[in-house]
Amino acid sequence: KKEEEKKETVSEEQLAEGLAALFG
Repeated sequence: KKEEEKKETVSEEQLAEGLAALFG
């Protein structure tokens, strides 16, 4: 399942950092 692999590549921490960068 490719979707699961993507989830492993992009961890929740990285998503949080990305949102923090976008919203400042």
